Amino acid sequence: LSGYANRIRDFITPTIAGLVDPATGAPVAPGATDGVPLNRFGQRDATLRGVEGQAEAALVSHLVAGVVGDLVRGTFADGGAIPFLPAARLGGSLRWQTTRLSVGGDLRHAFAQSR
Repeated sequence: LSGYANRIRDFITPTIAGLVDPATGAPVAPGATDGVPLNRFGQRDATLRGVEGQAEAALVSHLVAGVVGDLVRGTFADGGAIPFLPAARLGGSLRWQTTRLSVGGDLRHAFAQSR
């Protein structure tokens, strides 16, 4: 299990400034859904905080189960959430192993990201 907090000066982040026509590069009319996003990059001071962890345990001879999860949140120093950060995730795994062979699988779920 680990946690972290980082303050970053001049964190580079994209801002979607609208849509443009991919053939001409001209702005698309407001409300239109066709086009390619126009990203404008800027820099602002920010703080990133997160936690992540992983644990495994032997259930019976040769059978190992595990859980894993992570969460990161970022905010700008002048207010507002940092866009495009990954959603919180939670997962589990099951593995059969010997000294010569290991076979297993895992499942992961990403929660909705509304920030």
